[in-house]
Order: sequence, then C-alpha cells, then structure tokens
Amino acid sequence: MEIRYSKAEKTRTLIINTARKHFCIKGIEQGNVHDIVDKLDISQRTLYRYFPSKDILLKEIYLATISRFNQMYKINILLEMVNKQNSSQILKTYYDVIRHIAKTEPELLLYDLLYNCYALERHEDPLNYPEIRSIHNYDTHIDASIYKNITVEFIRVIFSGIQKDILLEFQKEVPDMNELIIRWDKIAANMINNPFLDS
Repeated sequence: MEIRYSKAEKTRTLIINTARKHFCIKGIEQGNVHDIVDKLDISQRTLYRYFPSKDILLKEIYLATISRFNQMYKINILLEMVNKQNSSQILKTYYDVIRHIAKTEPELLLYDLLYNCYALERHEDPLNYPEIRSIHNYDTHIDASIYKNITVEFIRVIFSGIQKDILLEFQKEVPDMNELIIRWDKIAANMINNPFLDS
C-alpha cells in the first residue's frame, strides 16, 4: 500500500533535506536560513512556520537524520546487538553499514558529525535528548567501552573516505575537514563520559 503524504509533510521534508545539504556545505555556524529559502524558492515566513528558529531547524534535521539511520539501516538494532553480544561479526556488520552510508548518503554522516560538534560545544549532549532516546528505543544502557570503540571507528570511517564522497555528491567545497577533526578531538571525550552511558 502506497503511503500518501500531505503537502505540509512534503514541504517539511523538502526543507529538512535541502537544509541538511546546505549546512554540510557551508557549515552549521556559517549556513543561514536566507540561502535555504532562496534555494527552495519559498518565503522565510513559510520556513519559520515549520521551524520557528535556526536552532530548532538544526535539531529537527538531526532528529530526521537519526530516524533515517534507524529506519533504513537499523543502526539502533545493530547498536543493541553490539552492546549485548559484542562479537566481531556484529561489529563488522556495523562498520560495513557505516561504510555503505558513507558511499550512498554521505550527507547523513557528515551532518551527524557537524551537529554533534555544534551541540557539544554548546554543552548539550544529543544522546540525552528525549527524542533521541525515543528514536533509538534502547532497552539497556550502552557499555561505555563498546560505545567508545564504535565512536572511534565511526569517526575513522568518516575521515578516511567520506570527504571524496561528499565532494562528489555536492560538487562544491565542504567545511575544512582538518579543522573539524581538531574540534572533534577536543570534545569527543564528552560523548564517552555521557551520563546516559552510566544510567
């Protein structure tokens, strides 16, 4: 049965997808709403009807990104399996999925990284957002050592191959990846020490 979406739902999704690519190219701090509405040929009032502020738009893009990870690639299920069994085969499956996303939908991985950098520098931890807990639907806490290993591999996969894919996808320059690595190194420990991991 074909799912039918309302005009409002289609508009909201179009804004999210367009804005995600825009922020991947320009960076979260440098990206602005004016360019997004120009790209979509809609009014700023229309965009703010769906997303009343830039911060809300950024967060909603992040939530939509995590939802797609789980709906299309079952990342939440893989993380649960890794947490419960931690077998080399399950870890390999997880890494293979991440690599596949890097080649097919690289903007998802890049935006996830960009938003985590942005949020953690504002002393917010996206893993603690109630919406993220609900989306992931974890039934156990994640072992911190396992999460650390996954986080390190996730970052390694992104920086070892995603830049080429991003450039091919957008045909434009992306934010300085080396600068992003430096920024990430300074705050990655915040994710490992996430209070959610000890709950």
